[in-house]
Amino acid sequence: QDTLAQIVSHANLSAGCQILLFETCLGVVTGAVAERLQGYGRILSMYSGQQSSFTEYINKFNLTFAQSNAIKWLHASDVYNTEEDDDDDEDTERQDRESLHWPCHLQSHTRSYMEREVPDPTEFLKKRAARFVRKLCRHTPQEAVKYLKERPCDSLIVATKYDATSTLLPLLNFLAPSCPFVVFSEFMEPLTECFKTRQEQELAINLRLSDTWMR
Repeated sequence: QDTLAQIVSHANLSAGCQILLFETCLGVVTGAVAERLQGYGRILSMYSGQQSSFTEYINKFNLTFAQSNAIKWLHASDVYNTEEDDDDDEDTERQDRESLHWPCHLQSHTRSYMEREVPDPTEFLKKRAARFVRKLCRHTPQEAVKYLKERPCDSLIVATKYDATSTLLPLLNFLAPSCPFVVFSEFMEPLTECFKTRQEQELAINLRLSDTWMR
């Protein structure tokens, strides 16, 4: 908890911020940042697999709808290769979402199914409404990349198992001037190398290496 507190504190999170976050800590950092923002802001959380595997763990935080909706998932390849993206690609998922109209009337086959099979229509309709809400509020990968391009990030957090130096350098391009970034690693050696590289390249000021005091 001491390490997590230092990460959140040094990142200087506040309402209305846009945070770029890359972690491989099972969603612990993402959930903590979402809890701190209370839904007032945007969290661009990167993942490296086929899909984010942290959503199940983040559900354990019991976040509110606004807090959960502030998390926008980004694939790492979309971030590191933004120059190669084609803005003219059609976002079919967004078009399907915009074609939905709420409230959505029951179709005839759904109504007949309710009359025959559903013992509790009220519970069925609640689940159906919740499914539509999730679909209407879910962002597409292209929209998440658009968030990153349209506005510089106010904070950057890197807490991954990957090399700190090579991971951090491309992400600094998305950080607004004079804004903080935090890099976490289990070991001091990668952080020391990252610290020296940033100093030699003169990419940042007020660099600090810190360790947890709790044992």
